Amino acid sequence: MPLEVSSFPDRTPIFFGKFIWKISVSLGKWNPFALILPAAFGLAFFGACLTAYIMFVPGHPYILQTISSIIKLPLIFFLSTIVAATITFLFARITRKSLNGRAIGRGSLVALFVTSTFLFVLSPVIAILSSQGNYSEVILASYAAFLISTFVGALFFYLHTMQLAEGGFLASSLVWCVLFATSTANIGWELRPLVGWTGQPFQLVRTDNGHMWSQVVCEMKNMRFGGIHFPSAGQDSMTKAWPC
Repeated sequence: MPLEVSSFPDRTPIFFGKFIWKISVSLGKWNPFALILPAAFGLAFFGACLTAYIMFVPGHPYILQTISSIIKLPLIFFLSTIVAATITFLFARITRKSLNGRAIGRGSLVALFVTSTFLFVLSPVIAILSSQGNYSEVILASYAAFLISTFVGALFFYLHTMQLAEGGFLASSLVWCVLFATSTANIGWELRPLVGWTGQPFQLVRTDNGHMWSQVVCEMKNMRFGGIHFPSAGQDSMTKAWPC
């Protein structure tokens, strides 16, 4: 039989704690729209905070990038949630795990809500960093926020599926977590820019070569020299030194 959601199972790792377990149980009872709508708002708010620099870069109205990021962030995470849930469901059916489509779908919404909530909480930090005009800091801080929030969201997916499955939930949870993380990273990279660059005209989608990890390594190298700052209006990206 599935676990009673009111209980705190012995197999739950002790560091999760009863408080986190109760939150997971409570979220699992919410109406789906009560999870989706706040998630969309939280993600859109994070997208706006990514581009807070537009208020402090003199003479460069870059509002189109803000609007683009507000739309793209919810789109990225909703698409990655659908991808992760769909493939996890197929995996559960093929391997005959006890998780059904409803449990996977509900767990995915809970994870999406928790991920967006953590991004919303971290948004003011991102906005402050963005307002300082240091591009390298914004990029690295945003990746760190995505990593932390996605990890916590995956944790809640695991907790939610543990409530409803008789067994086999660990393998399905791992599949979902890997898919959610990788699809978010890949979709986000394909839909970049999310932060933008004031030294170039606005682009809805950038098609240059590269990879997310190469960007992370590049900006880590740049931070050894204090990071790269957004240029003011009239300057192009080539007016700044790029150590990497």
